[in-house]
Amino acid sequence: MSELPDSLPPVRKAARRSWAARTIAFLGSFGIAVVVLSFLLLLTWLGTISQVDTSLFDVQKKYFDSWFLLQDVGPLKVPLPGAFLLMAILFVNMTIGGLIRIRKGWRTIGVVIAHCSILFLLVAGAVSFYFKREGNLKLHEGQTGSLFTSYHDRVIEIAEVGKDTPVLMIHESDFSDLSDGRVFTLQFKRQSWELPFTVTLKQFTHEKHPGTMRPKVFASDVIKRDGGVDQPVKIEMNKPLRHGGYTLFQASYNDKWTPAEPRSEMYSVFAVVNNPSDQWPVWATIMAAAGMGLHFCLKLAEAITRSSRARAAAATTPPSAA
Repeated sequence: MSELPDSLPPVRKAARRSWAARTIAFLGSFGIAVVVLSFLLLLTWLGTISQVDTSLFDVQKKYFDSWFLLQDVGPLKVPLPGAFLLMAILFVNMTIGGLIRIRKGWRTIGVVIAHCSILFLLVAGAVSFYFKREGNLKLHEGQTGSLFTSYHDRVIEIAEVGKDTPVLMIHESDFSDLSDGRVFTLQFKRQSWELPFTVTLKQFTHEKHPGTMRPKVFASDVIKRDGGVDQPVKIEMNKPLRHGGYTLFQASYNDKWTPAEPRSEMYSVFAVVNNPSDQWPVWATIMAAAGMGLHFCLKLAEAITRSSRARAAAATTPPSAA
């Protein structure tokens, strides 16, 4: 029998990870993703049922455009994370867990592409939230316009009486040179923006479902003028006008007119959207489909190869003796 050594070598303890490494591992964990998605599901449900008593705009501000919120639960006010905070956490989680810490190779390339598409979609939402402009443009038949008004954003506009140019007064330097006797007006109004082109409403047409007041089809024949070039365009419910980074949708209308002046009150309302990330969700969806399709094909090829090898091995193995 061999002799045992007098002493065993000391067992090396596993080095403890730093707090930064543990924090990164926590933020990129699958558990964080489950918690975030659970809270997003809860906010979606709360926002849906809240629309019974609250406007859609107020619901969006409370649940989806906020970092934190207080939810009434009986006599209590329960603090909850807002969707804005949850989306930020999800972005960090997907970046760490889905791109940095994932095993990279030809077997996971499809998953990496799919994760990139989700991150791209989150970025598109952030760009839309901060930089999108949306409002409406109301035109009567024969009227030309290019100024669209925001749905919710308001501004205080100060202008000098008798002059069309607004005077912006924020710092003392902006009004220190004003002489006495000048008269100004102050208006609290919705913010407006100018289109880089003009739109003229030539004719509005609509049809209703037989026997009802529900609109079946409504469309506007317009003339788009940009740089002195006129182009006739037909804007319908599902066929918007896209030009110069702006999109004009057929949103509403008025089909009433007075007997004395037929069609004098006929007008069309266009929803105008200027969104730098307008098409990004489409690209993100294509990326996700490509990534998942590639991952499926790779897994299918791997399964077929494994099955073929198993059949080949079974064919070359001699039968065991009885």
